[in-house]
Amino acid sequence: MAENKPIIRVYFAKIREAYYDLSEEKKAQFMQRDREQMDECGMKLILTIDCRWSNEEWDYIGG
Repeated sequence: MAENKPIIRVYFAKIREAYYDLSEEKKAQFMQRDREQMDECGMKLILTIDCRWSNEEWDYIGG
């Protein structure tokens, strides 16, 4: 009998300058589309860590 085991995906994100130039409305639309795409893939976001204060390479790390 095969078990369905979850796949754990860890991500590292760097926000591009173009994102910060968007209006608050456009940022919200972008994040909504991103969330919808993750949902379509069956992803469940467990946590996101804002590491901008301690790391210049990555803005967010999560899984």
